[in-house]
Formats: sequence, C-alpha cells, structure tokens
Amino acid sequence: MPNIFFIVRVTLTVLVPGVLMLASCAQEFEEYLQVTLDQATQNDIAERVGPPVTERTDANGNTVWIYEYRVNRPIPVCRDIPASDCVRGKQECTAYHLTFNREKILRSWTTHLC
Repeated sequence: MPNIFFIVRVTLTVLVPGVLMLASCAQEFEEYLQVTLDQATQNDIAERVGPPVTERTDANGNTVWIYEYRVNRPIPVCRDIPASDCVRGKQECTAYHLTFNREKILRSWTTHLC
C-alpha cells in the first residue's frame, strides 16, 4: 500500500505547478485568438500551436479546427477514494473551435467542454 502522505506531497509539488502552467497556456491562447481574430491565417495558427486535434467543414463551407486543452486537477483530500484516483485527479478539458473562411482567415472561435 503506497504511503498516502507521500502521494499527496508529490501531487502538490509536481502536478499543481504543471496545472498552473497549462492553464496559463490556455489563457495565452485565448488572448492570441482575440488579438488575431480576422487577421490570422490557418498557417499562422498552426505555426503557433501546431495542428488541430480535429478538422471539419461546416454547412457554410468554412473550415473548423478543434484544439483541446486537458488539465489534470489533483484531488487534495484523498479520504474515502482509491489512492489511484487521488494521484490521477480529475481531468478537465476545454475545446477551442476555430472557424476559418474560404480564404483561410480566422473569423470566429468558441470554447466548449470536451
């Protein structure tokens, strides 16, 4: 049986800073999208954050790229739950749907839960 105090200490010292860093990345991405709306091309976005998880075409012929930001939130109190859940924590996911027109210019973006 693993030492629960060791697991909690590792979770708080390793995972929490990582969660904050990923949350910061998502916020930076949103700020980038706000500033470059109606200006950024698909190439600009791909160079900045890489390829999307999913690409599709909507009913109007626009291209929609979907990016997902997944963050594990550690569970600080591990009483009455399996130790494996305490280490894994709760995963949160935000999907960014970016819509590009036929000229490949970013025209809109929205966020959704995955």
